[in-house]
Amino acid sequence: LQIQWLINNYEPADGTSLPRCTLYSHYIKHCNENKLEPVNAASFGKLIRSVFHGLRTRRLGTRGNSKYHYYGIRIKPDSPLNRGVPGVMTVGDDYARNPLMTTHSVSQIPPRGSSRRSNLGSSSMVTRRSAAAAMDANAPMNQSSNSSS
Repeated sequence: LQIQWLINNYEPADGTSLPRCTLYSHYIKHCNENKLEPVNAASFGKLIRSVFHGLRTRRLGTRGNSKYHYYGIRIKPDSPLNRGVPGVMTVGDDYARNPLMTTHSVSQIPPRGSSRRSNLGSSSMVTRRSAAAAMDANAPMNQSSNSSS
């Protein structure tokens, strides 16, 4: 029954994404309305991946306000889930105003390694390693200068 509900309301769509919490809240609402026992969020993730093969997960949003999204899926245009929900958002829109319904264009999503955070993190790690290596390299020199006096 849950698989049929997913097929009736969602479809694969390249270049779009939906917050994982949105899909799960839609699912919980469906279960409550139909007196079904919902599965937990982890099991729901396995269920949705079994229906939509190749579905990927991305973390989108500003630092401190990012959310995990399913990438490659959207709500079907004729789905009852679209009723009463404001229009689809793009990356430039205010995420905090409408956190439940979000679609992002592929061209607007930076590749994984291009975030400022990952670049800063990797360069600072290199700096720490370089400093540690320099200290190790100077250690024998310092010992030899201490022993000769």
